[in-house]
Amino acid sequence: MDDGVTIPGSLEGGVGRHYPPEDAVQAIVDALGGPSARTAERGFGVRTSVRLTNALGGEVPIVSGRGAVVAQPEGGILPFRLSEDRALPGTPVSLRTPESDKTICLYDHLEG
Repeated sequence: MDDGVTIPGSLEGGVGRHYPPEDAVQAIVDALGGPSARTAERGFGVRTSVRLTNALGGEVPIVSGRGAVVAQPEGGILPFRLSEDRALPGTPVSLRTPESDKTICLYDHLEG
């Protein structure tokens, strides 16, 4: 759980994109599609974590502000929009994987 400025707020502060509260889902999708918005020295943390979890057959629910997505193993994204009174400060992320003895190569999923 990150109790910071949310993913939309981070993108606004880092790369200057503007996301109205109702576009929080798009901000999360954008964050999953590229590197961190904070500085050039940072990498693909959220995206890499999602890719590793998906490779193990797991899914990743992410909530930020008024947006929520579930990144699924087959590459799909289930979007959810939250009402203003249900918006969350910060960004809780959950990594859920099935019990498995599947082996993956970490380096196949790293970027940067």
